[in-house]
Amino acid sequence: NIELGDAVTSSSIPGTGMKAAKSGKILGYAMEKAEFKDPKEIKEIVVFVSVGNYFSPEDLGRLNKKE
Repeated sequence: NIELGDAVTSSSIPGTGMKAAKSGKILGYAMEKAEFKDPKEIKEIVVFVSVGNYFSPEDLGRLNKKE
């Protein structure tokens, strides 16, 4: 599922995006929610386009860890 504010990245299906699950390049942020019952289902949502980098919570935790 995609929640409001989730980072959106490109997918393997041309012309579509998906929720960013790992750190990397993103296309922008979801401006609305979308619920999926089937992983192959495609829905149209509004995305605020802001190309940049996304850091997953796990990677941010590792970066912020003091050694």
